[in-house]
Amino acid sequence: MLSDKTKKNIEAEETFRYALKAKLEEEHFKTTLLLSEQLKNVQKNTSRQRNENGVNHVFFRFFNSTLGIWILSTIFISGGASLFQYTQNKYKIEATNKESALKYEFDISARIENMKYFLDRALTVGDAQIALSGLYHNKFKTNEDLSGQTLNTIYLHLFALGDKDAKEVVKRSMEIVTKLERINFDLSLRQKSLLLDKEEKENLLEMVKNISKLHLDVIENLSYL
Repeated sequence: MLSDKTKKNIEAEETFRYALKAKLEEEHFKTTLLLSEQLKNVQKNTSRQRNENGVNHVFFRFFNSTLGIWILSTIFISGGASLFQYTQNKYKIEATNKESALKYEFDISARIENMKYFLDRALTVGDAQIALSGLYHNKFKTNEDLSGQTLNTIYLHLFALGDKDAKEVVKRSMEIVTKLERINFDLSLRQKSLLLDKEEKENLLEMVKNISKLHLDVIENLSYL
């Protein structure tokens, strides 16, 4: 027969097992409920995402097919060829513009330096006219294509190639060139053997030097030089 102490231990053990079982069942119920709620939320989100991405899914399946891949390949290949052609033409135009700009710049620089040199040594009206002949042609023919063109005509070529800043400087240069052309016309009405007035000579030299300074600004503002 069981002693009282043994009976009490058995009762305590049973009580503990019952309480533990009740606690575990309660936690299991809570966990099951939480998982059920989370599953419902996932199902709702999945359903909504499918509805939102339904069209995208159709497109994905199409472009993942053989026909879709062929269409994409055609688009990319033709697009890449067009991009290459555009880039090639762009570089070709830029190279041509750079070559032309260098040619114009060299011819203008040569004319300006020649005018400064001969004006500095001019003694008569005829000497001044010879010095200013660079306004109309380059007698040293640094470039056969440009030697017969006027200085303002060459500046117009640069004007077409330059950006906004370069165009503004070219316009100022052309204004001075036009004033020199008018002065040269007045000189042509006088006797060539007449002595050139000192103040007039200095004025002509100053105008040519101003063109030289502006021309350096033109070169700096030509983006492709």
